[in-house]
Amino acid sequence: MRNHLLAVVSLSIASTAPVWADSVELVTGDLLHGTVVEQTDSTVVLEHPIMGNVTLPVDQVKAVLVTEGDGGEAVVTPEPEPEPEPEVEPIVDKDSFSQNILPGWDKHFELGFNGSEGNSQTLNIHSAFKATEEDDHHRWLLGSRFFQNKDNGMRTRNEFSAEATHDWLMPDSPWFKFATVKYQYDEFQDWKSRASGFVGVGKQLAETDKHDLIGRVGIGASYEFGTVNELVPEALLGLEWVYTINERQKLESHVTVFPDLAEFGESRTVAGAAWTLKVDEADGISLKFGVDNEYESRTEGNAKHNDVKYYGALVFDF
Repeated sequence: MRNHLLAVVSLSIASTAPVWADSVELVTGDLLHGTVVEQTDSTVVLEHPIMGNVTLPVDQVKAVLVTEGDGGEAVVTPEPEPEPEPEVEPIVDKDSFSQNILPGWDKHFELGFNGSEGNSQTLNIHSAFKATEEDDHHRWLLGSRFFQNKDNGMRTRNEFSAEATHDWLMPDSPWFKFATVKYQYDEFQDWKSRASGFVGVGKQLAETDKHDLIGRVGIGASYEFGTVNELVPEALLGLEWVYTINERQKLESHVTVFPDLAEFGESRTVAGAAWTLKVDEADGISLKFGVDNEYESRTEGNAKHNDVKYYGALVFDF
């Protein structure tokens, strides 16, 4: 009789106890059983048989096991809301010369001078500016140079030049098309001012870690005005070579011949070479020493065929 009564009580308790079919696994590895009554992006609410409704932060929940209506089980893993990344305002130096002049271009400025005081007074000034920009289809070069020498207060040299060259590149081909224009002023030449323009084709003859060699062939004309006014049709034959000695040193050289197409045998040649040494790579400061020469087969009066210029300068990259 007693055993029969215990069996009835046990059956009664088993039949009235709720079946807690859902489970929540915490990131700590603990497992809570109950009924999931609510899920949001930030919390999971579990009805626990002892603790009642328990609200769990979603970042503490590893997985939720929910029993579906057909007895199957589905595992739902809540993803915590991503924390918003802090906004960082870019640091822009609005007063930077580099930001305001040709942004995105590689630019450098050269400045050099020397002189003497005493029995003779001399002052030699050299400055230059160069800017380059290149992508898969275009390459730009802008440049200008200025030379002035004084001897006992009298100018013995006063020259200025500015040029612009645009290359139309062809991807996967060493060939390209180009157009170039240049203006020159020389106080001590009979022509005083010269403007020239050329178009043509070029080829990348070599391009390695050490060598960069480019050749150009073109046609155009030069117009000399000032004391003399004359239009001269010319061809253009040029080579440009850069040799990288190491990370701090490089050699640059160029030579361009302009044959006169109107008078056979007459021509002019522009050539130069320079050595550059990086002094402070972080600040973009280098030393540069070079020589330029312009040769003209046709001169008048006492003008010399060669006009040679030697210079040394500090270079500032920006």
